[in-house]
Amino acid sequence: MIRFASRKLDEWLKGPNRKPMVIRGARRVGKTWLVRDFADRNGLKLIELNPEKAVPQTLHARCMDLYQQYRLIGGMPEAVQIWLDSKDMQACIKIQHDLLATYRDDFP
Repeated sequence: MIRFASRKLDEWLKGPNRKPMVIRGARRVGKTWLVRDFADRNGLKLIELNPEKAVPQTLHARCMDLYQQYRLIGGMPEAVQIWLDSKDMQACIKIQHDLLATYRDDFP
């Protein structure tokens, strides 16, 4: 079954400047079917998240651990690579301090 909304999703996918899409509607009108069908028809991998269902505690704990690591390491490529290679927090902190010193030297 191809719906009007299916055609709209197809047009959105082909658009050159598409933005994230939010699909809203009343309960049980076919929003989930629509997205699953769209992914199937276009060979896309679909990851479904349902915030109403509980996340297993072990998964939650792992995600929180990774988030804490991200908060400490930051997103600077050199610090991230050192962390991935060695898990040496002191080396990461040294890189962060060196970067800050370089930034400070750039300003009088």
